[in-house]
Order: sequence, then C-alpha cells, then structure tokens
Amino acid sequence: MDNFGRKEPSVPFLLKTLTLFQEIADCLASEEEDQEFAAIYRYLHGNAMLMVERIGGIRNSGPSENAIANMILNRFSTLIQDRSVQERHTPWLGLTELHHNWSSLVSWEERLPYLRSHLRFDSKHRWNELVTFLEECVDSLDAPVPHDLEEPQARFRKPREPPRLVGSEARTVFHALKVSSKSCTCNPCHDYAARLKLATYRARSDIDDKCIFDLLLSSTKQFWQETHIHATPPQKKAKVTIAIHEQSQKPRKKRCSHRVLVSRLCDHIKPRQIFCCLNLGVEDGQLWKFRSSDNRFPIGAMAISLEKVIEAHPTSLGDKIKRVLAVQLGYCIVHLHGTPWLQPSYFNSSNILFLATPTSVPLRPFIHTEVEANSSPSQYSDGLDESHDGVDPDDLPLHSHPSLVMLAILLMEVHMAMPILSLTGSPDITWAPLQSVDENSRYRIATEAFKKCGSDFSDNYRGAVAKCLDPDIGFDSDDNELDEVDLKRLIYEEIVQRLEDELDQGFSETISSDNLDEVAPTLNLNSWGTMELSFPGQTDTYTNHRHTITIPSRSTIPISQLSVYGTASQSSVAVCNDIPRWEPQVSQYRSQSVPIHLNPSHPLTYRSYTVGWICALAEEMAVARAMLDHVHPGLPRIYTADNNNYILGSIGPHNVVLACLPDGVMGTTSAAIVENRMRSTFQAIQFGLMVGIGGAAPNATDDIRLGDVVVGEPRRGSSGVIQYDFGKTVQEGKMTITSSLNRPPDILLTAVNNLRSEHLLLGHKIKLYLDKMVDQYPRLKATSSHPGPQYDNLYQSHYEHPTDHPTCRNCDITKLVPRTPRKSLEPRIHYGLIASGNQVMKHGLTRDRLKAELDIKCFEMEAAGLVDDFPCLVIRGVSDYSDSHKNDSWRGYAAATAAAYAKELLSSISGCQPLHGNTDLSDYLSK
Repeated sequence: MDNFGRKEPSVPFLLKTLTLFQEIADCLASEEEDQEFAAIYRYLHGNAMLMVERIGGIRNSGPSENAIANMILNRFSTLIQDRSVQERHTPWLGLTELHHNWSSLVSWEERLPYLRSHLRFDSKHRWNELVTFLEECVDSLDAPVPHDLEEPQARFRKPREPPRLVGSEARTVFHALKVSSKSCTCNPCHDYAARLKLATYRARSDIDDKCIFDLLLSSTKQFWQETHIHATPPQKKAKVTIAIHEQSQKPRKKRCSHRVLVSRLCDHIKPRQIFCCLNLGVEDGQLWKFRSSDNRFPIGAMAISLEKVIEAHPTSLGDKIKRVLAVQLGYCIVHLHGTPWLQPSYFNSSNILFLATPTSVPLRPFIHTEVEANSSPSQYSDGLDESHDGVDPDDLPLHSHPSLVMLAILLMEVHMAMPILSLTGSPDITWAPLQSVDENSRYRIATEAFKKCGSDFSDNYRGAVAKCLDPDIGFDSDDNELDEVDLKRLIYEEIVQRLEDELDQGFSETISSDNLDEVAPTLNLNSWGTMELSFPGQTDTYTNHRHTITIPSRSTIPISQLSVYGTASQSSVAVCNDIPRWEPQVSQYRSQSVPIHLNPSHPLTYRSYTVGWICALAEEMAVARAMLDHVHPGLPRIYTADNNNYILGSIGPHNVVLACLPDGVMGTTSAAIVENRMRSTFQAIQFGLMVGIGGAAPNATDDIRLGDVVVGEPRRGSSGVIQYDFGKTVQEGKMTITSSLNRPPDILLTAVNNLRSEHLLLGHKIKLYLDKMVDQYPRLKATSSHPGPQYDNLYQSHYEHPTDHPTCRNCDITKLVPRTPRKSLEPRIHYGLIASGNQVMKHGLTRDRLKAELDIKCFEMEAAGLVDDFPCLVIRGVSDYSDSHKNDSWRGYAAATAAAYAKELLSSISGCQPLHGNTDLSDYLSK
C-alpha cells in the first residue's frame, strides 16, 4: 500500500515493514527501562533482520509467498493502535501510515513519543507472540524439508542490474594500438600481440568517465610489457573537457605537459622497462604515454593457458574456481562481443592465459589477441551478413554468433575439466582439432558434447550453456536481429546472470559479482602443487627471468608445448641475471625416515607442520588431542588476523596442527574461515583431515549403526562430498549431484585403500586406540565410551519425535526398525558419499529420499566449506540417524571412533617433506 490507497505487492511491502521494525526496535530498546521489554525489542530486531535475509532474494513472488507475507503483515498490524474500520477494505492502512509518518520524523526525540502514542504497549504478550512467530518463520525457512530441497534456487536468486558496458572503450583502445603499430617502420616487422585482463568492470560507476584496462603488450611474443590503458568514450570526453576548461584551465595544461604522443608502439615496449608498468591513455583515437608506475603483476610470471590447466586437471580446480571462472568468461562476452578483442577464432582455451609464478597460478585470466596491422573491421564480425543471395543454404552459419558457441565450449570444458573433444564421447567419430575446423563444425562439436554431459550440470549452468547454443538467440519475435546493446542485455540476463546465480548458490558468503574482480586473483589454480612449477628457462614471459613450467598430468605434456606461442630464441634479452634460478621441485609427498618433532637440533617452526586436522565441537577437539603421540609447545603468534587457536603435536611421522571452529558457530562458512586462517599461518600443510560427528543414512542394505565411522570416498563421479542444500532437481522431484567439489588428494585415497586391505586381513585398531586414550586420559571414559546397544534405536522415518520430550524414553517402541543385533560392540567402517549443508539434517523422510537418489551414507555441516580449497579427507563418527530423534548421548563416542580412525590412517602414511615450493619469492631471494 502506498500513499494511503495504492496497493503494493505483499512481499516487497513486508520487506519494507521488516526493515522499519528493525529501526523501531532499536529506537525503543535505547530508552526502555523494563528489561523484559528491552529483551523483546532486541529479539524483534534480530528476527526481522534474519527474515529480510531469507526472503530478500525472492525475485518473483507467487500466491504462496504473498499468502505468507500477508500472514506476517497481519501480525505486525496487531501492534497498531486504533485500527480503523477502513482497514477492513484497505489492508495494512495502519502500517502504511506508520511508514509514512516514520519517514517524516527525523530524530529519536520525535519518534519515541510518536511510537508511544501509536503502538500498543498494554501487553508484553502481544509483542512476545510477534517475536515468537517471526522466529518460527525463520526456522521454517531454514529447515531442510523436501520443499526447500526441490526448489533450491528461490532464496539464492538476487535481482541484479546489468553492468555498465565497456565495449566502445575497448574497441577504441584496440584501434589506437593498431594505428600505433602500423606506424612502425622497423625491419623485420614486429609481430604485435596483446593480452587483455578479463574483468566484470562492476566497480565502474555511472559517473566514472574513464575506463581502465590492464594489458600485456608485446612486439616479439617473447617479452611482455605490463600496461595500463585508460580510455574515455568520445561523447563523454568532450563534456568533461569543456567543464574542466571553464573551471580550471591551468591544471589541465599542467597535467597534459606530462604526456607524450605514442607514434611508434615498439619504442615503448622494451625489456629495460621490466619493473615498470606502462601507463597509456586514449583520446580522440590517439595513444598517449604518461609517467610509468611500478608493476602490479608478479615478477617472474609466465603465461600458462587454460587448455594446459584443464589437461593437468589440478586438485585445486574445484567448484569455487570453476564458478568464478565461468562468470569471468561470461562477462568477457558481455563487454567484448563485437569488438576485435573477441575474435571467435581466438576465443578458446589455448588463448585464455594465466600468469604463473613459482608459488601460484592466480585466477586472473587474460585473453590473447593478435594486433594485426592489415586487419579489417569485417574480420571481427559476429553476426549475420547483409545478404546471402546465391549462397547454398547448407553453407550458411548454423549459429549467428560464433563467440557464444565458443563460450559454451569453454563453459563445458571448465565444468568437466576436460577438453571439448573428449566430451563428445563418440568413438566412431574423429574430430579435427578445434582451431582448425570451421564455425559450423565447432557448433556441431559443441552440441554433441552438450548432449553427452549436459545432464551433469546444475539447472543454472545447463540453462546458460543451452542459451549459448540456441541458434535463435539475438532475434526478436519477427526474426529481426537485435542491435548490439539489446543483444548484450539479453546475453547478460539469459547467460551471465545464470552463472552469477550458480556462484551465489555455493559461495555467496565470500564472493559476489560486485567484488569478484578483487577476490578472484586471490584464488590459486595451483594452491596445492598438483602442477609442479619449475623455472629453469623462459619461453614466454613479460619479465627478465628465463622460465618454463612443467605440468604432470594424465598424459605427459612436453615442455616445449607448454608455451602457447613458440619457443624463445637463444638471443633473447635477459636482465639481472644474478637472480637465482628456480630448480625443479621435488615430489610433493617425499618420504623421510624420522618425524620432525622435539629435536633440539631441528627446532619446530610453522613450516614444520604438514597435516591440518579440523574439528567443529569441543568433544571432537578433546579426542583429537588425546590421539596425538606427542603434544608440542605452542609457537609465537605471527599473524594478528589469525584468530584460530591451535594445538600442535605429532602422530607417527607427521607433525599435526589441530584447530576447532568457534563455539556455537557451525556450518560450511565457518569451517572455510578456520581452514583459510590455518593455511595462511601453516603454509607447509600438504593435506588435511576434517574429523568429527555426523548423522547416518541407513537402510536395509546399509547397516550403519551409531558409533560407526563413515569415510568420504569418491563415488559415481562425485568427490566424496556434495552440498545437498543446493542440488539439482529433475523430473518427479528427484535430486542429482550438482557440485563438483574437490576429491581428496591421491596420497590420502591410496592410504585409505591400503588401510581397507589391511582391515580385511587383520581388522582395524579403533578399539586399541580408544583403550589407550582412556588409559592416558581417564576423564574421557565418562564421555567417550560406548553408551550401550540398548540406546541405539532407529525409528521409522515417518515417525517424528515428540517435541516435549528431550529423550526417546517415551517414544513408541512399535515404531522401531527391526535390526539384527551385532555380535560385537566394535564399530564398523563405511566408505561412500557424505552430504554437507548449512542446516542440520533431522528429517527422516528427506534423509531416506536423498539416500535412495544419491546413495548418501552420512550428513554433516562443515566439509563442503573445506574440500574445495583444502585437499582433505572427511571422516565422521555416527552420532545419530539424521532424524528428529537426535540426542547427545552418542556424540562423545562417535567423535572418538572417528579420531581413532584418523590416527590409524595417518600412522599408515609415510612422513611428508614440507613443501618448499610454497616459499615466497622474497623469502627465497633473502637467502
């Protein structure tokens, strides 16, 4: 309702009302002397804020959403005094008046008397009921009931405005570079090329006059100069120039005196500029040089193509990096479509490049483009020709926008981490290399691959790829081709926004489109050394060192093939040759005969610890510490930003660091924060363990009991851990796996397999380790011993626990699932899929449905926040059956059995040499 008469949709009006009552609650709480009322106001503020978060992402509200909103608004209306008869015909008139009057009052001194006279304070019960009702609404929105799981996108999808396009500026920059390169009279002629850094440009506001592009420029394709180019759209530049001339002419002349016209580009791309960033500007189509600045890209970096990254399939190429990269590629189309930067023949995985250093491969993609002096604008066309008269219809393009076809190919390659030709899966068809076939053949290859692997994608991702391959995209209902602006808006809404939604579903807490340009470079494609980066010689770099990259992969890749554009000549210019070379790295997991612990001649440092062990609960941390063979003294704090508290020690040949989540803060996000801090402090960690309790998903063939251990193991194309709270729905409401979180590293998977074979012969040592633990720490006997089989009760999935009973003593025993008693109390070990989410699974019917569809063995709340960045194994002791009959009596024992398995696993793995390859370059040079 607006202006006291015009009805407003229920959901938007509810959002405004919730925000209003947050302010009202703050205002009332500030002056309230009654402690009960003050507490009610605080709870009202908190629950209103949570409701805004839960329903704020709903884009299109339907009848069910509006009905819920009406119900909540009616509750708020009960707080209004003197609700008039007119409100029966004009819903929420009192709330509408409250909105209007509240906005007209400025200070709290004015607002407090107004509230006292217009809201009802005669009964705390009325306010308490509202708070309780809102709390129940929040809980119902958070609960993992089947409806939430079948429609996972509703609460993640957020309305966004298309970005401000930079295509005209990008086209101007390319034209200026081409004109400057044509002025070169050198003999032999230079071979100019440019690499443009991909970005969303969302940080650029509507009032920003200049657009800044980051590039690497080369005239030889051996030395690459870091370059900043700022460009101003012609129509805006004139306005700004007039304004500056009228207001302050002298500063403008003074600034212009520090620039020089670039007549020949080759004069400014020189190896002596190695530590400088070239600052250029484009005005009126001319290229100007300003004072150079310090370079920002890493010294000693070398270009590695996305094609080679996909072939290597590094462990760190997980779901987060894939989704971020997909959004970056989508924005590349939005901004560069129709410009010479995005020639369809160059928009492929071999021309998407990253700058690799000896320690990392940041997710900072560049697109390589030839700056051809003799090229014509028609060469870059990506649409329909004016006429096809006399042309055989079979020779016409199957898709009018080849760059969208190439985007579809890139999205499929990134998601599946496989080359597109491998995805076609047709043994009877041999495709020519992608770069050598025509556009129609590429389209056929793309559609064939999509048929094979499209069912593996989530709804958003599949929709984005399908729209890229839609041959009718870019036409209106009358088959008229859209103009460039409308086409780019369509591409953003139908393709890029789906990719943004996909990113939001998994990582909205840490990454969004608005901060993606800043966050993406902090992600490392080689964070765990799967691609060995060794730099004895250089083939393609924009700095002075002579480097190469070797990548062990599923097939051997010759070093000579790793550089995208040829091999450096022996006469390449090299400067500062006194800088030491990087030697090839040793094996990532190198055995050593003795562990590093408590050796006076080898003092412990942060780099002495190679295994990270993360827990979520105090019970889990207690038994983890009890499993250490030795407890080490703490180390001095070196990072003030690291708020974790660590316990240090050793198990077998390994030095282990233990960390626990903050008290009361559960979930994937909290786990990711703890893991990130641990890795920042202990940079030699090579793999990790996520050890704790979980809820089982048993059935007639999977006899999982309380106290058993579940180990996350890759199954059915999954990594061993999936996020069940944003799966993909298919027909009949079923769910399939959508995320492709990282699988555990090979060193852990091979150790698990060896341990399984040993258990088949000799049995496990869990009971042995538990007995030793109790002998050493007798106080743990009360909390970590087996509670007894009489307390291990599995109820039928449809039978809910009575809400007014804390235990199952009064539950109906006729609802128990009959199971054959075990002959021994020793726990069993199960291997399979673990489902992770931000809500506790306590719904038997949902558990059984996901068990049937995905073969899940266990549910938990933290692992999905770790495995995408942290090469780890998830180990869970079963403390409940993921239904409403949860209780705490099995938590201690379940945590202990999981910790005992982790100890046995670590004891079976040879010691790990700290990864010296993770040493910072500055640390290395200081030696």
